[in-house]
Amino acid sequence: MRCYGALKSLFRARPENVLAVPELERRCLFALGGLMVQHGVRDHLLNLSLGFTQLLLRPFVTEPRTHLLSNQQVGMSVQPLAVLEIQSVDTNKFNGTGLKRLPHRVRVMVLCPELRRSVGGLRDFEAPIEEVVWLGLKPKRVLVVENHACGTALRDMPGCVAFAGLGKAVGVLGRVPWAKGVPALYWGDIDTHGLVILNSARAALPGLQSVLMDVATMLEFKELAVHEAVQAVESGLEHLAAEEAELFEGLKSGRWGLKPRVEQERLPWTAVEAAILAAWLVDE
Repeated sequence: MRCYGALKSLFRARPENVLAVPELERRCLFALGGLMVQHGVRDHLLNLSLGFTQLLLRPFVTEPRTHLLSNQQVGMSVQPLAVLEIQSVDTNKFNGTGLKRLPHRVRVMVLCPELRRSVGGLRDFEAPIEEVVWLGLKPKRVLVVENHACGTALRDMPGCVAFAGLGKAVGVLGRVPWAKGVPALYWGDIDTHGLVILNSARAALPGLQSVLMDVATMLEFKELAVHEAVQAVESGLEHLAAEEAELFEGLKSGRWGLKPRVEQERLPWTAVEAAILAAWLVDE
């Protein structure tokens, strides 16, 4: 701690000496401050001048600030310490803190009363994808819905499990073994982003079919369309079927107006239920 004592004497006597230290030596002081923090002597820094303490600790704050202390606060007749433009050396709060990143969560709706027995009677729940993988459900069919609101409105269906609200993270369903190898449907918005999500969903669940996402549906409910502010930039959607690809290209080219989109929530619910039921009957 002899170095600490020397620093204390130097900077407590004349705080402006902080700004007189050449760049190389100043970097060494920053390193010293870091070691003091790591070895539990952070409180000792408070015994130094207030200005020098903040200078030492500045590289270890998680967010840059526009100023530290005024000249009056530190008793200095020089510019505020902010002019040094000292940047944080590590802004990742997960490094060395023991914290963990939040896991990706999946919303699951068990629409079959019989299957609900396997999950304690739960019908609608959300869990980390790692836990969903190990549920071991045995559905006869899977339904993937783009938006939460439409998923919530779904009625019970024999043997069916639904996933809702995954958006462009829908590819995580490829990690769910019990969702594969059974008839699967995807229903989302009729817009460019909805078709990009459909493409990813089919890559994750080969054989997945879409419902209410074709040119015929677009034309039938065109009067319900709103404006898609920013269209998807993705191209080469190799997992789209021919009629889905035609819809995507038509939306991009303005065939039905400038950037139209038909949100799935706007469709008449009777038409939605009829289309889903018809799709299941075809699979059977």
